[in-house]
Amino acid sequence: MSKLNVLCPTNGTLITSNKISDETFSKNMMGQGFGIIPNDEVMCAPISGEITLISGHAYAIKNPEGIEVLIHMGINTVQISDDEKAKIFNYHYKVGDKVNAKDPIVNVDWDTIKKLGYDITTPVIVLKESIQNKSVTIEAIGPCSVGDIAISVE
Repeated sequence: MSKLNVLCPTNGTLITSNKISDETFSKNMMGQGFGIIPNDEVMCAPISGEITLISGHAYAIKNPEGIEVLIHMGINTVQISDDEKAKIFNYHYKVGDKVNAKDPIVNVDWDTIKKLGYDITTPVIVLKESIQNKSVTIEAIGPCSVGDIAISVE
């Protein structure tokens, strides 16, 4: 397998996963990755591949080599009602669609999420079952823009 670069899905501030306030992500229970504190409403594809999940507050993309990346918009946002999610998350694609890295996937109303009392930190996780025997390396911390390399998988 060649090296896979996982890109920042939005403009914001990149943090290490251990700084995410949810243990599922900070302790790498689902896989390894990073958090991003977004300052842009557009969330993009961090890798090229097929959309495998759209669940209101989260989406996932799997590349042709089987590596899957989950983008979980906000902490505990799974608790937002489906009616609210439909207003907050405006998807441009559906499950099964092929996308390229940096394609805009969803527009997010972060202000409403904040008003509802949720942390907008967005974990971006390379799911562990898709990267057995591979290493994940953080490539950047701090301010980032769509398309900047955040982590690499080898």
